Amino acid sequence: MRNRLTFANTISILLENKKKTYQQHQLVRSLFSAYLNDELSSGEIYAEDNTMYSRWCTGARPIPMEILHIYEDNNFEVMEEDFRCKIIPNLINESQARSQIEELINDSRNIIGNKTADEMLALTDNAAFFVAAIRYAILSNHGHSSLFSPDLSDTIQNSRLPSITEEFVGRKNELKECGKLLQERPTLFISGVAGIGKSEFAKYYADKNHKKYTNIIYLYYAGDLKKSIAGMEFDDDTSEMTEETLFDRHYKTLKKLHHDSLIILDNFNVLPKDDSFFRKFAQNDFQLLITTRCRPTQYPIMELKSLSASGMEVEELLYELQTCGLSISSGEAVELYKDGDYTDGLMAEHLKKLLQLGKLSDPCLDVHTRGLSAVPARYVPIS
Repeated sequence: MRNRLTFANTISILLENKKKTYQQHQLVRSLFSAYLNDELSSGEIYAEDNTMYSRWCTGARPIPMEILHIYEDNNFEVMEEDFRCKIIPNLINESQARSQIEELINDSRNIIGNKTADEMLALTDNAAFFVAAIRYAILSNHGHSSLFSPDLSDTIQNSRLPSITEEFVGRKNELKECGKLLQERPTLFISGVAGIGKSEFAKYYADKNHKKYTNIIYLYYAGDLKKSIAGMEFDDDTSEMTEETLFDRHYKTLKKLHHDSLIILDNFNVLPKDDSFFRKFAQNDFQLLITTRCRPTQYPIMELKSLSASGMEVEELLYELQTCGLSISSGEAVELYKDGDYTDGLMAEHLKKLLQLGKLSDPCLDVHTRGLSAVPARYVPIS
């Protein structure tokens, strides 16, 4: 039986039963007011802080032990008072919240033991009960701390996720499927023809799901995976280090990452067998999202098809593009990022590739691309 009395499960119950006006960051800061300043307004809280709180609440990261150390010095009286004066008054249904946490405790008896369960359930004061459950949940999470990745945001100086294209449209079903496949198996290849948008898709998936991950690392493959890893910049690298030393040090750190970290390996246009280190690299515990033009057979693969082939009609595409502020009929060039290089091109030219219009005659091409700037009441779907 799995222990259900985790911080993520406990805090989710409090969040489920809170007032709508009582935001997640307020609850978290009230809960740990001895460590966090809970007097700050929403505008004074950094986006990075909100991301960190979300990771705590989803279980992607454990509550730092230094927080518990502060409360141990105060015998958790401060937290109990915060529950009584700040958190409980902002619960819509206090008794339901307690009942749901009691269910977590009873479902976890085989793990936490009957004695510990009975002691928590015997607490009649709800503030004391909530504190006891929260304290146990945090300590339990740290009992399995090996499942969490170290935060490398201050360690890795490059290899961060590149900025995404603001005009990214479509691929909603593919994004859901990508997340599902990564949960089932941690290595996933994104395949497709050149120009279909594999790199943008991978970056957009990572950006859209950044709250799930402690680390998101971007590696551009230039023919040798070991060289790509050695080329990363860590805060303690020195100019005297050889490429071999850099690789050993960097890879030793990457091996510490787990399922709560995502590595994007972009432009891996070779088969896995063609890079001698790939198989070993893919055996680690982190999630690995790879873009490729190849079709490996021994790993899960998701193929990106043209927007029309994936079920996106011209009218829907037009709406998405107009929402982004793009004009298809304009002669203005847009900047495209492809295989590490920036190029300029007309949006209509790029759309021809995405919609697989290359086999149509010039008059037909003209009709379709012009049609995107003013879709008529009736149109002919692209096939």
